[in-house]
Amino acid sequence: MQAVEGLGHAHVIVIDKTGTLTRNEMIVSNVFADNKEWMISGKGYYIEGSVLYQGKESEIDSQSNMHMLAQALNLLNTATITFVTERGTFDIKGDPTEAALFIFSQKAGINTEAINQEYKKLYEIPFDSKRKYHAAFYNHHGVGVACVAGSPEIILAHIKSDPSIESALQNFLQNGLRVIAVGMKKFDPAQIPDEIKERERYFEQLVSHDLLFLGLCGIEDSIRPEAVHTINKARKAGFQIIMATGDHQRTALAIAKQVGIYKEGDDAIDGPEFDRLSDEQLKDVVINTTVFSRVAPEQKLRIIQALHAHGLTVAMTGDGINDAPSLVAADIGIGMGGIGTEVAKEAADIILLDDSVVNIIHAIEEGRHTLYALRRVVLYFFSTNLAEILIILFAFVLSLIFPSMHLLFPLTAAQILWLNLVTDGFLDSALAMEKKEKGLLFDQKWMRKAHIRLVDGQLLWKMAFAAIPMALGSLFVFLLFKEVNLGLARTMALVTLGMFQWFNAWNCRSDTKSIFQLGLFTNKWLVLATGVVFILQLMLLHVPFLQKIFATQPLNVYQWIFIAIISSSIIVLEEMRKWIVRSSEGRVH
Repeated sequence: MQAVEGLGHAHVIVIDKTGTLTRNEMIVSNVFADNKEWMISGKGYYIEGSVLYQGKESEIDSQSNMHMLAQALNLLNTATITFVTERGTFDIKGDPTEAALFIFSQKAGINTEAINQEYKKLYEIPFDSKRKYHAAFYNHHGVGVACVAGSPEIILAHIKSDPSIESALQNFLQNGLRVIAVGMKKFDPAQIPDEIKERERYFEQLVSHDLLFLGLCGIEDSIRPEAVHTINKARKAGFQIIMATGDHQRTALAIAKQVGIYKEGDDAIDGPEFDRLSDEQLKDVVINTTVFSRVAPEQKLRIIQALHAHGLTVAMTGDGINDAPSLVAADIGIGMGGIGTEVAKEAADIILLDDSVVNIIHAIEEGRHTLYALRRVVLYFFSTNLAEILIILFAFVLSLIFPSMHLLFPLTAAQILWLNLVTDGFLDSALAMEKKEKGLLFDQKWMRKAHIRLVDGQLLWKMAFAAIPMALGSLFVFLLFKEVNLGLARTMALVTLGMFQWFNAWNCRSDTKSIFQLGLFTNKWLVLATGVVFILQLMLLHVPFLQKIFATQPLNVYQWIFIAIISSSIIVLEEMRKWIVRSSEGRVH
């Protein structure tokens, strides 16, 4: 329930790029190596594809940097790629980026089994968000070889600068490609220290300078075709969409512009700039910022806290272990079902099964619909049961004020039980089946900081507004027939209160719309439920053993008409209330 309510009230959606806006079917499409730009053909994680230079399939020299680049990427791979025949998709265990780089190495002709026999792993530095690189160290026929792949700004800082490299990098970034830089270095395995901590420091220092630049890999992850429409729809509905990604700013901005997250006049903040901002400064700029690039998972927590400082309800997506704190801090944490870790899924409030931003927006709309449906059921259930309490209470008060009336209770315990079991049960369930109201996503009531809640003062007022007339009307009918026949009077009161409840169920279909505007037959379940309870009510009055149990009597046509006129007054009262509400809000339905 908390997740449903949070979804309905979300003001801001903080999303990552990979998988949410894109298909998460990454492919190395461009490579810069040996001072040349190579094109890589193929689709997704399929190994079919070619390495092209100037549009033609090209043989790769075994002594070239391009060949060593492919070898390094093959050695660095820790992901497992499995094709799931039933779904027709690939299941990636590990880092999808490494999986894409591994597939490229196979297209480049690297034999995984052969290279694993030649290179024996000595040590590994796994990728993390602080280092921003992955390194592995091997013994190749007595020569130490270090392979490093990671963020361009980290890797290129450890090699000699070259204008052609920078030009290729900027070209890749401007085209929205995610760029991985690859380097290597040879060393003497005999110098590796024996002590564990010294060994760790030795390997970290080894790759911190004088790397041999092997190349740049531009990874393409195609944008989901439905993402652009969905983002535009969400922005029109009043949502603030923020992309928080670890990618380079130019890559992030290129994607954000394509899908409509970043518009002219919006702000974009990069990782180094983010680190320099105080919490107060971040609070000032977060409202107009739509792209946070090169942010670490722990920095997402600061973004959420800054948004909370404005009183906004935040939904956030996350997939990694380090995303867990920010998923917990968000009002609604959304775990990625496809690429998400188990830790992220456990920390999240809901899990997005296919990772698409489209379903986040659908989920918000469904969250609002669910909350409205629950409010309808709660309003109906509470108002009808309050009416049953009030009719007994009013009769008791009247008996105290006018002792000479010898007033008895208008309903027996068995009759109240009948109302609860039959009338409430069927109509409650039918109300929950009401169709989704149009325009829920664009209803600005949900964007106010004073949230619509399951039970609030407005709902309690409407409950009393419906319950008091139902109780008074039923009591009036009882008093009218009490002197004639007590059994008939109780039967009349029972049927009147029951019919009040039937009409009240139709009133509860919408907070503001008339039942005639909604359509009398649009909720077929409610029509069916009303028919069922009417038949059961007839049986209650005419089946002998039910008459005996519930102390009822048959009614004639005129008594039914009289009851219908009295009980239908609740429709008139509620239609007047809705008309006043619509007029005050300036709505036209």
